[in-house]
Amino acid sequence: MRTIKFELAQELAAAADRMVLGGMRQVFDAPDPGSADKALGNIYGQLDALIALPGNHPLQHLIEHRREEAIQALEEYQKQLR
Repeated sequence: MRTIKFELAQELAAAADRMVLGGMRQVFDAPDPGSADKALGNIYGQLDALIALPGNHPLQHLIEHRREEAIQALEEYQKQLR
């Protein structure tokens, strides 16, 4: 289970980095301060979505994939205990 949790944390961190840091190129390349501010607003929206309460998380698909893997691992472990 620790491996699954670690791998999920790595996947989520990498995906979040791509979402947020990848958007910074638009800020750096903005032709004017207004465009840069708008691009930053989009990034702030993504950050808000990433730290929001569970529900409609932008990376939910990664979480669900690992959840199924964790359930299977737990079921296999419980079988070994019997």
